[in-house]
Amino acid sequence: MAIRTSTPLERESPPVAERRHPTGADDPLSRTVYGALADAEGVDPTDLDFELYRDVDVDALDALFRHASDRGSPAAGPGAREGWSFSFGVGDYRVAVESDGRVAVYETA
Repeated sequence: MAIRTSTPLERESPPVAERRHPTGADDPLSRTVYGALADAEGVDPTDLDFELYRDVDVDALDALFRHASDRGSPAAGPGAREGWSFSFGVGDYRVAVESDGRVAVYETA
């Protein structure tokens, strides 16, 4: 089963910021999301004026990526990895996260 929540916004405009979270990274995916949002704002991640956890369950997001990464490991067998994407709003942005670790930030306002 693939989860896809694409929006016209993602197809029509380029992202204002984009990062890639490496599979198997020690840092959680949410840290990459914070970094991409900070890039979009032009600030350090510690200077963001919002809390990501108010807009999305960061533990669930991290677990989803970890689970997908584990399923894509050679030990999981052929065809175990399925692609997915997830998007959510944060402030004036829409964040799109993909199973390959791509994190893209789009302006909504």
